[in-house]
Amino acid sequence: MQHRGRIASISGEDSRTLLQMSTSQAETFPPFDDSLADIAIDPANMKRLSPSCQQLVSEKFDDALSKSKIIIRSALADRELAPIVMNHKCNGCVLTPAGLNLDMAHTVAKYIYHHHNGPDAELPGIKIYDTEIHKPLIVKDIEKVGDLWIEMETTIEHLAQSTSAEIMHATIKCVFHSITPLGVRLQECGYCYIKFEPYEAWLSEWSHYTPFILDRIANLHRRACTENNMDVQLVQRAAAYKLFESFVQYNSKYQNMCEVVFNTKNNEATSIIDLPHLDPNTDFTGPYYLDASCHVSGFVANAVEPDKDKNAFVSHGVAAMKLSPKFQPDRVAKLTNATTPTTPAISRAPSFSAEPANMAFRGIRNYVQMRQDPTEKSVIKGDVFVLQDGEIVGVWEGVRFKKIPRRVLNVFLPPPKRKVSFSQNAKR
Repeated sequence: MQHRGRIASISGEDSRTLLQMSTSQAETFPPFDDSLADIAIDPANMKRLSPSCQQLVSEKFDDALSKSKIIIRSALADRELAPIVMNHKCNGCVLTPAGLNLDMAHTVAKYIYHHHNGPDAELPGIKIYDTEIHKPLIVKDIEKVGDLWIEMETTIEHLAQSTSAEIMHATIKCVFHSITPLGVRLQECGYCYIKFEPYEAWLSEWSHYTPFILDRIANLHRRACTENNMDVQLVQRAAAYKLFESFVQYNSKYQNMCEVVFNTKNNEATSIIDLPHLDPNTDFTGPYYLDASCHVSGFVANAVEPDKDKNAFVSHGVAAMKLSPKFQPDRVAKLTNATTPTTPAISRAPSFSAEPANMAFRGIRNYVQMRQDPTEKSVIKGDVFVLQDGEIVGVWEGVRFKKIPRRVLNVFLPPPKRKVSFSQNAKR
């Protein structure tokens, strides 16, 4: 729905932005009722790949690959998927996180590869690129969450050879739509592309960057511990997500940066990732892991914005997500939950003893520096490096955020209205 009456008062670039991003208005709703997840959404004749890919509605594979197509549908009310959505708010509105779309794409990529190479084949690197989610689903009314479904249509975009090994050279396209419970398409939500690549080549390339990235992380920690100005700041989990609240409101399961150090002058940041509220045995963790590995970029974009009341930075796409099999957050989650979680203190900044530098960086960390896009002054972008035990194991390339005026943001994502009590009305 386009809010024509309001657009008249907004001109120029703001108006064009609003027209591109406009969507249905969101309304406030009571806390999520788990009983709503009892809807029957997994018919016995449809294969369930994961909580994000619940119904394999149709699949068609042929030797030419270019005619292959898979359609998958998922209900937001699914018991395992619902928390992923309900715990994610932007500007006070509950909407589907991009991590859900990326998890769907990653799941179908694994399914396609194993179809062509056997269920026991070792997976290559899965690159998901040119991702754009321009109309995420918004949960306007919790009591009608059963009406909200998402569909992913996956096709082989370019012709490949007929042998199964040649799937490595295919380009796969995923297009996301919102649909009715009966499968009627409502609107396109976004798209992404997938390619299979040898992850060993990624690791070899990234190893050349490792000394520089480790040095930048160490420099941020050193300055935060020794300087008395506010240029470089170290914040713990609670303070970090309080800063994040200017635009994104995360439930505890999303709050997986236990410590953030950021430079307010050059948009540089690093965070330590732990997963105290996630249990791989009971939680559907995929979207949480993806979000945790990358959202330091959104943090630094919004945390350093000097006028948070007037502007917010909104996700504007990702050039490529490349997470190698050496990114193993499950191992960290199990280790974290096996002990009593503690809040890291400043003394946990990396130590610089005689041991190899990367040994001081155990666990999962990430690093990013966001810079202004030279082609679009309202956009900042950067590469997020994901490290596990001092080794770069993944990179989010070209993560982009666009500065949006609050007056525009509040039109296409209007925050829930505050309830006024009877006593407050009586005082007026």
